[in-house]
Amino acid sequence: MKSKLDPEGLGIILLGQFLQEFFPDQDSVIPDSFPVYHYNGLKQSNHNEKVSYVEGTALVMGFEDPMVRTDDTPVKRCLQTKWPYIELLWTTERSPSLN
Repeated sequence: MKSKLDPEGLGIILLGQFLQEFFPDQDSVIPDSFPVYHYNGLKQSNHNEKVSYVEGTALVMGFEDPMVRTDDTPVKRCLQTKWPYIELLWTTERSPSLN
């Protein structure tokens, strides 16, 4: 099985190939959007110094899709390390703070 999933012998098995081999009937489609929740327990980092969580929606877009360009906050830059073409739509007027 290892040689089938890693034919080059690099010691790397990609998730897509693994899932296709062991779970062929399941969809491995990345969702177009998913809910996100942000919580910052630092009182001074929250609006009116009231600690609470912020709810939003993450939109995962392909590189060919037009960009919504919601913001350029540290939260978004952090999530872009996993999803480079992500946009965040928060339910509040202010984007949450990481610090």
